Amino acid sequence: KRACVGQQLARIEIFIFLTSLLRAFNFRLPEGVKELNEEPVAKMPIAKFTNIPHQFNQEVVYEQYA
Repeated sequence: KRACVGQQLARIEIFIFLTSLLRAFNFRLPEGVKELNEEPVAKMPIAKFTNIPHQFNQEVVYEQYA
């Protein structure tokens, strides 16, 4: 089986990038929104193997950390 030489490095870099975002920013629902609709959108022709979530708004606030 062939494998990409840099695949493991790419996975580590993506993990570090995403955890840095989660650490630096606070993701929350806008004021007045109590909950999200978690049901997937009805089956669509282009979504044969994935679920498509409903659109939603969120606030992303930078939180400086030490």
